[in-house]
Amino acid sequence: VRNIDASTPNQIAARVELKTLEGQLDEADWNNRGYSFSQLGDFDEAVRCYRRGIALAEKGAESKNVFVTPGVGIKKPSHIAGHVNLLNNLGVTLLRMGSVDEGRRSFLEALRLDPNDAVAHLRLGQMALVEGKVKEGLALLKRSTECEPGNFDLLLKYLRACDEVGDEAEFETGFQQFLQGKKSDSPFLTATGCFLDEEIGPTVALRCFDAVLEHDPDAVYAWFNKGVTLHRIGRETEALFCYE
Repeated sequence: VRNIDASTPNQIAARVELKTLEGQLDEADWNNRGYSFSQLGDFDEAVRCYRRGIALAEKGAESKNVFVTPGVGIKKPSHIAGHVNLLNNLGVTLLRMGSVDEGRRSFLEALRLDPNDAVAHLRLGQMALVEGKVKEGLALLKRSTECEPGNFDLLLKYLRACDEVGDEAEFETGFQQFLQGKKSDSPFLTATGCFLDEEIGPTVALRCFDAVLEHDPDAVYAWFNKGVTLHRIGRETEALFCYE
């Protein structure tokens, strides 16, 4: 922070104390600062930043501004969205530090403020699965997809979990929902097929490519990646047809 008179080019800016600088930060600043420290591996400082931001959010007044969830268009009051984001980021950092109970409390507080927050449901579901609570974990992950029905990243996370625990019925239901939602987006569905090939297996990948080709028979990259997948699993004649 500098206060320099342009008429005196040799003037040296006065040093600003950290305490003074921090006093000018708002909730969003503390959230961004916490995230930066978390990425650097300084979890203690990240937690301090998130807690400072949460303290400001708790004292803040309600806002008429609206936050729109990127990609899915869900509108929420900005003061609630910011507060919940801080709590979720704090929870993730606490988990990375091994503070499981504290992390869980942070996600539950996020849900108290916003019962339809997809991220908190996702994190709690992932925790439940790690703890062996399969039914509870899948229910929470499924709830996260219902909170943001247009968020296909959440749906893919749910599908991976269903596959990992062997719940074929839920996987099939979710996968059909995914195909129907993205059948007109050939590039995305093709890329997802490549991703699922690595994550789940070639059968699911081929279904993605076939869904693309059913909608767009001239999708070159879908034919190519279908060929690669078939070639890799030893179905050379079919692969050659796709390449051609």
